[in-house]
Amino acid sequence: ENVYRKEEVRSEGRLKQWSLGGAIAISPNFTMGITTSLVHGREEYSFDFTQIDDLDIYNVYPGDFDEYSVNQYMKSDYFALNMKLGGIIELNNLIKVGGVITFPSTYYIEENHSYSDILYFDDGSYDPYDESGTWDYHVKTPFIFDAGAAITNKLFTISGSARYRDWSQTRFEVADFELDDQAYQDIMAENSILVRDYNQTIEYRLGGEVMLPGLSTKLRGGYALIPSPIRNSDEDSKTYSAGISFMVDNSVSLDLTLIKKDWTRESWDMYTPGGVSESINTNKVLIGISYNL
Repeated sequence: ENVYRKEEVRSEGRLKQWSLGGAIAISPNFTMGITTSLVHGREEYSFDFTQIDDLDIYNVYPGDFDEYSVNQYMKSDYFALNMKLGGIIELNNLIKVGGVITFPSTYYIEENHSYSDILYFDDGSYDPYDESGTWDYHVKTPFIFDAGAAITNKLFTISGSARYRDWSQTRFEVADFELDDQAYQDIMAENSILVRDYNQTIEYRLGGEVMLPGLSTKLRGGYALIPSPIRNSDEDSKTYSAGISFMVDNSVSLDLTLIKKDWTRESWDMYTPGGVSESINTNKVLIGISYNL
């Protein structure tokens, strides 16, 4: 208590996805398609924590610490093969309905991690510690079911969709020979936490587009509600979007989109057990060019 604390978390990474898909018209009003995707990504995570007895409150041996610092680093490489199956039905000239099934995927993950801390005392002595290692394990994701409908004519489009996913069916998997290791046993114990603390969710999305006659311009708007997968949590996120599309000529259009996302969450760790209440707001501007043959 009553010491200076500073904590910094940094997470950087990238995601690559190569997809190959195709579709076939089963009937004049029904089209069915399939897509396979190869996903590969990397994330680098670092955590730095410092605690300083700047008021010199703790000055009695053996608790006469002056400064304590921690550094954690982890680099994760992962890849997976995904498959989706979908279809769309044209009920009439105005209404279309469709659905997509995303099959369970297994993500192969390899982590290189390191941990170090150092404790300085008032007399200038210090006590360092460090360790490092490599993990490899799998994460199996659950089914995802999407369904949506759209009303379209020459002047406007209105669409809505819903996505169902049971997050509690997510599973960690390791090789049988690794189960003798206590660390891998701890990973498998996380599966019980997933079943207990995670829930089913239904995401909702609504969007619309209006053509402005004579201006070759489209106005767009959207809304999405993404519930938190954690049971009894109120950390749902809401996304609002607005956009405009200009026809540069008969084949090329310029698209501008603004996306605003708001959500709240409670976070804590062993170094800040009191917890932190976060209010997060993000704004994105997307610019795109479309070419129609």
